[in-house]
Amino acid sequence: MKHLVSIIGICVGVVAANVRAAVTFDFVGPRGYAGTDVSANGSVIVGNVVGDGSYETFRWTQASGAVPLGRATVPVIGTGAGSPDVSYDGSRVSATIIGDDNYSTTGLWENGSWSWPTQLPPGAAVVDSNRSDAWGLSGDGNTVVGLYWKSPPGGSARGLSWKTGNPGAALASSGLDPKSSRANATNYDGTVAVGWQDYNGPWQPCVWISGVQTILDATPVLCMAQAVDDDGSVIVGDNYNAAVDRREAALWRLQGGQYVKENLGVLPGTPTNYHGRVWAQDVSGDGSIVVGVNRFYDNGPYSDETGFIWT
Repeated sequence: MKHLVSIIGICVGVVAANVRAAVTFDFVGPRGYAGTDVSANGSVIVGNVVGDGSYETFRWTQASGAVPLGRATVPVIGTGAGSPDVSYDGSRVSATIIGDDNYSTTGLWENGSWSWPTQLPPGAAVVDSNRSDAWGLSGDGNTVVGLYWKSPPGGSARGLSWKTGNPGAALASSGLDPKSSRANATNYDGTVAVGWQDYNGPWQPCVWISGVQTILDATPVLCMAQAVDDDGSVIVGDNYNAAVDRREAALWRLQGGQYVKENLGVLPGTPTNYHGRVWAQDVSGDGSIVVGVNRFYDNGPYSDETGFIWT
């Protein structure tokens, strides 16, 4: 259930195999450690050290505790991006790190050391001390996805897929006048990536299958695909409901070679007219359970919001 779990604080809930056992909460490291992903069996947690402002990536196990993994970008260039993720078996960690040239880059940690792409796609450039960012990791730990920056004018970004031991590969854009794109997640073997494509304004949810892009929904406002199940047949994120002028949680299911959208809706009490926003954040490996965020008033980090679960 690695895809389903989201650790957003400094503690983790643990449930014993016996369904009658009590739920317990334990600290993951000292105060200021924020988890972002967990391995398939729950034994490894990764995230950022936020308490000291460094946003250094850490890896936690019960035996080792929370261990910072080094190469934090904030102390060197003053900013960070992306999200730490962990492979299903807990052995590999992806994150945006600082490279030997003091630029931030996509990184993959294994056996105590970091590696990163030695070569990015043609046209890649450094923009504001940044080369590329890591936003997702395949379940098998072999593929990191995110974005890389392109040469001016504009300093646009493009979706990136990087398999260990290979150069970084561009996730191509389709359609007219594409500007920027980003892959947020990928399936177990790295063949299906999901994210967003900017077409001169709104971000639109999209999918890449073996590097070929399809727009899932030509939304007129910012929406995106956030996660995908193990085999790539179920994608979750948000879409725009024009009837009530609101962004709502959505699921796309592969049927007959095409992804068919299902609007998952909102929680009761969510206002219309663009005031509320709801999105699906993650999906279980078999695509049967979806979790997400329901903002009753969309006001950024100060929003009145809660989590939801859909089956």
